[in-house]
Amino acid sequence: QTNIEAIVIGAGEMSELASRHLLKAGFKVIICSRNFDKAKLLVNSIIEDGNGEEYSSNDIKAINYNKLTTLLNEKQLLISATSAPYPIITQKMVK
Repeated sequence: QTNIEAIVIGAGEMSELASRHLLKAGFKVIICSRNFDKAKLLVNSIIEDGNGEEYSSNDIKAINYNKLTTLLNEKQLLISATSAPYPIITQKMVK
């Protein structure tokens, strides 16, 4: 079990798979998506169906996309799983 929080950008199928693997490995997960409602739905779905594991809002949460720059500079692990046709993370975002 680790106390490291991982950021997962996106709220689609690949984000779900990555989040479930991270949680199973003991990470806490922060879902960050351009669509906050979709991110909240993904969090609730994972909490409701932990695939044999029990997760709570202490383990996984959704964060508004406008907090991404702050999160990038605070957390150690980031997985980007978006379908955006442009770069989500730019050099000016990273300090």
